[in-house]
Amino acid sequence: KRLYIHLQTYPFGMLTMEGLSGKVEYAQFLHDGSQIMVKDKFSMSSGGVDRITYDRAVFKLPVVAPKMISPVIEVFLK
Repeated sequence: KRLYIHLQTYPFGMLTMEGLSGKVEYAQFLHDGSQIMVKDKFSMSSGGVDRITYDRAVFKLPVVAPKMISPVIEVFLK
């Protein structure tokens, strides 16, 4: 019921994962237990006209990376 995501390179602001939409109960950094907000839907506009919604879990990450070689996100699944 847990998934561990090892970040080899730190993404800027967010991390999207296909196949996890609606399956995440809670997420946190493993090193300090700080909560990571998760959304189930990700919408994007192209030119302000079309709106596309992707079924992906979107993890909102701090802009500044934790001071470690490979931060780990602990994901608690439903």
